[in-house]
Amino acid sequence: PDSVITIGNAAFYGCTSLTSVTIPDGVTSIGGSAFSSCDSLVTVTIPDSVITIGNAAFYGCTSLISVTIPDGVTTIGMWAFVECNSLMSVIIGNNVTAIGKYEFAHCDALTTVTIGDNVSSIGRNAFSRCDSLTSITVSGSNAYYCSEKGVLFNRDKTSLVKCPSGKNGTYTIPEGVVNVESYAFERCMNLTSVIVSNSVEEIKDRAFSGCNSLTSIAVSENNPNYSSENGVLFDKNKTTLIQCPGGKVGDYSIPNSVISIGGYAFEDCDSLIAVTIPNSVSSIVYAAFANCSALTKIAIPTSVIAIDYSVFRDCDSLSNVYYSGNEEMAADMDIHEGNESLLKATWHYNWTGGFPVVPGDANGDGKV
Repeated sequence: PDSVITIGNAAFYGCTSLTSVTIPDGVTSIGGSAFSSCDSLVTVTIPDSVITIGNAAFYGCTSLISVTIPDGVTTIGMWAFVECNSLMSVIIGNNVTAIGKYEFAHCDALTTVTIGDNVSSIGRNAFSRCDSLTSITVSGSNAYYCSEKGVLFNRDKTSLVKCPSGKNGTYTIPEGVVNVESYAFERCMNLTSVIVSNSVEEIKDRAFSGCNSLTSIAVSENNPNYSSENGVLFDKNKTTLIQCPGGKVGDYSIPNSVISIGGYAFEDCDSLIAVTIPNSVSSIVYAAFANCSALTKIAIPTSVIAIDYSVFRDCDSLSNVYYSGNEEMAADMDIHEGNESLLKATWHYNWTGGFPVVPGDANGDGKV
């Protein structure tokens, strides 16, 4: 009714037969989880009078097709539209100041997002796992963000914030970009190559997480901070391996110049079968090989005296470890928690190079 000014927390939670809602003018607040799990809800009309939309307000409205957040709204809570699996387009009004973390996460059908004039902060993983998203557009009047070819940047285009997950083919980071944010290319599963421009100074952790078709991260020759070899990203001097692209297939030998394997460097490289670590390496950082589900063989030199937490987490196919030292030296290695896959594998000692060939092994995974 028109007398309502607030829709309370969980007011319509789980109303599975509800298909359409028109919120009357005069309502100023939509409470947390107000329409959560209304999985038949197809349309909702939000009036200009609404100022706040609470946390998880439309969480799990799996039939909702589109949302226009009017200019009256200033605040949208976290997780507000998570798992709205049919949602294809979102228009965020001109007075919204913040997009909460995970706000549109797991919106599988979402293809376009339009951001209004006054959004000044976008929460962590706001568009995580929106695998159909091809374009994020920002109002030209926004003082904090801008977009180019559907990719989201800060206003002066020095920071690449989010490449939409539906981007495919090759993407060149524009000249002038200094920072690539964490999760910037997360789950860009159709992206095959990325070219890092000369201006890039910092690529943050997990920038390329879940890019399982990515086979090459190339670096412009005159970039003073980064380099690449065979599609793998390193620091300029190739002493730190920063990122192996998720689409790398088969066996990989780390170059002899490498001293450190960075955190998450091989995470989710689910087509890698075998990796050889050279005796130049002394440091393997957190979760470096996590979720390498096809990895069956790893060669570890005696220069590695510690394995950080979760370096081999969920490497469930890992069956053989080739160690260049003896059994006593292996026992002295400091192996932290989260490396059960490594400890369960069969260890081969005094390894001198090369992996044994198993008769009848067609793909090199050590199995017939």
